[in-house]
Amino acid sequence: MKVLHVLASDSTSWGGPPRVVRDLTGELGRLGVENVVVALSSRDSPPIKFSNNTTLVECGIAAIPKLAIPASMNLVQKLVREIGAADLVHIHELWHLPHLVGALISRVMDVPYIVSPHGELQPWPLTRHRLLKRIAWLSYEKQILADCLGIHTLTSLEKGAVTALCPGIPLVVIPNGLDVRQIDRDLEVVPSLRAVHGRLTQPYLLFVGRLAPEKGLDLLLDAFSIVHRARREMSLVLAGPDEFGLWGALKERARDLGIAQRVIYLGTVNEPNKYRLFASAHAFLLPSISEGLSVSLLEALACGTPAIITTACNLPEVETAGAGRVVEPIPELFARAVQDTLQDGTAREKMKANARQLVSSRFSIRSMATKMLVFYDEVLARQSSPFSGGGIAAAIGNN
Repeated sequence: MKVLHVLASDSTSWGGPPRVVRDLTGELGRLGVENVVVALSSRDSPPIKFSNNTTLVECGIAAIPKLAIPASMNLVQKLVREIGAADLVHIHELWHLPHLVGALISRVMDVPYIVSPHGELQPWPLTRHRLLKRIAWLSYEKQILADCLGIHTLTSLEKGAVTALCPGIPLVVIPNGLDVRQIDRDLEVVPSLRAVHGRLTQPYLLFVGRLAPEKGLDLLLDAFSIVHRARREMSLVLAGPDEFGLWGALKERARDLGIAQRVIYLGTVNEPNKYRLFASAHAFLLPSISEGLSVSLLEALACGTPAIITTACNLPEVETAGAGRVVEPIPELFARAVQDTLQDGTAREKMKANARQLVSSRFSIRSMATKMLVFYDEVLARQSSPFSGGGIAAAIGNN
């Protein structure tokens, strides 16, 4: 089986999807699937490094990065070539030009395709740029989803949201997975925190992710200001791309809260340094108000780091497995969960072991790839009538 994966960007600054696709295609390759990834690149950040059993086809840079609009026709030309040679097309993310072009070419060439929205059809993301998304939905997005042979969702919550918008389309829930073995190898490459950043010292709490509105960073600063009153020695470290230019306002807020000297922003930290940053933190904090299934959260757990997260992170297993705490997105509650975790050293050591076990047993890349391969087989079994979605398109037209 040959599967073509369509990505908006292979950049390390693009968030979780490129890393998920890298690990997924690497493991699918070990299961006998031939994988090709078509993506745009970025002039501002390096690409994700894919495994040797995955073919990466870069199509030039994006002229408008946020919309993934290419600077040349290379994307169209290479998609035509690669889709024509594929058994199945797997489109990752929505609202960007590569996935639109990939779906249209797949339809014209009669090649079946599936879609992984990566959380983009949940309620909160749909409120961002609402008018533009409404126009896109009515113009083409609903038809792209209606004509696909299946949709891959990450959580039961996402499945419910997608079902409401796209009734009748086959759905599967397959959580993101991690290659824990590769993380262990990367930790051996970077044995000490000093190699990551010269001015970093322990103890610190850690946030890793895009500096984006849905990540709840104002809440994070408010909660840390409460923690700081009792734990003056503790720092808060933030790492990740600032595509929205939020750091200036966050720095000003930290100054107003009296914690500016204890809040450190590192910018983007790439692998393997990122994993040492996780492993050296006292806890990983993710106060999001909307998530699909955070790759950074899974990476923190895989590094044995307890996690304090909000209910919107869609991972109640963090608390049920004893790997951290899950609370409502309220600064006082979040701060209390952090303080409780820091105060009990014995309990925190148990959380570290449980965090590692949770990812190894429930969110391994082998589990994700095996389930995805079953889904691919089911999709290809339906290939005899791949584009019979007119009724579905009409059903979702009023949403």
